[in-house]
Amino acid sequence: AATPSTGVTSIEALAGGQTINVGGAMVIDNQAGWLTYITSASTQTIDADSLAISLSSTNGANPFAGLSATGDQTISLRGDGSLRPDGTTAPSATLSLANFSAAGGSLAAIKTSGNLSILMDYQQGRSTNYDAAGPVKIGDVNGQGKAVISAAGDLTMVAGQLLIQGGAPAGSDAQLLSGDQPPGAPTGTMLISTLSGPVELKGGAGGGAYIDPLELNIVSNGSVLLQAGTNSTANANINAGTFNLAATTGDVSLINSTTSPATASITAGTFNLSGAGNVNLVGGTVLVTNPSTVSILGVCNGCDTNLIPADLFVVRAFIPPPAPPISPSDLAAVVTADLLALVDLSTGMFEMDFDAEGNLLFTRRRLNQCY
Repeated sequence: AATPSTGVTSIEALAGGQTINVGGAMVIDNQAGWLTYITSASTQTIDADSLAISLSSTNGANPFAGLSATGDQTISLRGDGSLRPDGTTAPSATLSLANFSAAGGSLAAIKTSGNLSILMDYQQGRSTNYDAAGPVKIGDVNGQGKAVISAAGDLTMVAGQLLIQGGAPAGSDAQLLSGDQPPGAPTGTMLISTLSGPVELKGGAGGGAYIDPLELNIVSNGSVLLQAGTNSTANANINAGTFNLAATTGDVSLINSTTSPATASITAGTFNLSGAGNVNLVGGTVLVTNPSTVSILGVCNGCDTNLIPADLFVVRAFIPPPAPPISPSDLAAVVTADLLALVDLSTGMFEMDFDAEGNLLFTRRRLNQCY
């Protein structure tokens, strides 16, 4: 569906649910209209090779492009069957959601009042190795407004990889949300599985990147990266009541901005991490209120200071100790040794050693007659 002029372009099921099967790619592109959308007053099922939603129009109040449903919504993306040059299946089942509209209140979104499932390379009744599962991308580095995927209930996502990318100005946030039902409702669990790549949240120049469910479970067959952007509003944050994270390959990294107060952080009641790589807390923090665990095969960099509070964490990893300060005398000895080593490269005139008290000794090397 494309909107070439000001107005509304839509596919609507006003009573009951609807199923839409597309033989190729589904594209929802609001270039110059007011509203461009597909919606259902009940359940909604979308089946296509891929899905791309884009908003660039500045016409009308609160221009919109996207999908919505009052009931549960399922989006199944199977890929187009294309192959890589080596003959293997290309990751052509993709989902992109971008808002390039600078109009106030503009929104590109996939939203539902029930549960939302986004499944890559999955078809009912057939086996699959998920080779066609490609990336889900929410937001764009050049985005001008909000891009949001949200479910009032539970949200399940199976994809090749996930990128949540903040945009250019402040407020051009990219968000993945679940669980805004009335308090006490047993919903809001988010399950994310990336089959072949990373989970990344990146702040832009001014827009932030956010994941915010009531309960979060992530299995990443790649790295996990939260990286703050340029300006103070370009945070990269995950907030959850309980957050269980498994990273089967690659590192888990939280990197604060070097140019502003923008942060990369995880805030949870309980946080449990199981990983095969390192943890790198480069200014980034993990804040909890309940006992939590970090169990990794690699090195836990920054975990001595940036797991907060430290007494609530059980860490099973190597935490490198802070480097001890070097004394002036030791520094002088090291510098002297380095200088002598440089001038000694061609002649081999000196031998260097430490005595029992740790003092550096220099002696002339005994040379034979043929030297």
